[in-house]
Amino acid sequence: EAAIGSFVAPPTPAAASSTDTWVVQVAAFSTHELSLAMVQRLTQSGFPAFEVPTEAGSHGLMYFVRVGPFKTAGEADQARARLRQLSELEDAFVRSVTSVP
Repeated sequence: EAAIGSFVAPPTPAAASSTDTWVVQVAAFSTHELSLAMVQRLTQSGFPAFEVPTEAGSHGLMYFVRVGPFKTAGEADQARARLRQLSELEDAFVRSVTSVP
């Protein structure tokens, strides 16, 4: 089951470090099969998509689908704008993953 749009973007830091890494978080799924299907679809559409399995407390193992990495928030935001043209991905958001898996 998809949990698109159920995650809130973290606040934007006042000053990003030049070593920050940015991604666009597209969706979160409770099954690897759904996540893999989304990664394959995005990859076929030209996006550098990947999956990040993460233990999410009471939700169990979640599979986060992300696009990136990007060196700047601006590059990630441009990718997000392209992703949002796909209707079911309108809730995609940019986040720094420098210290987050």
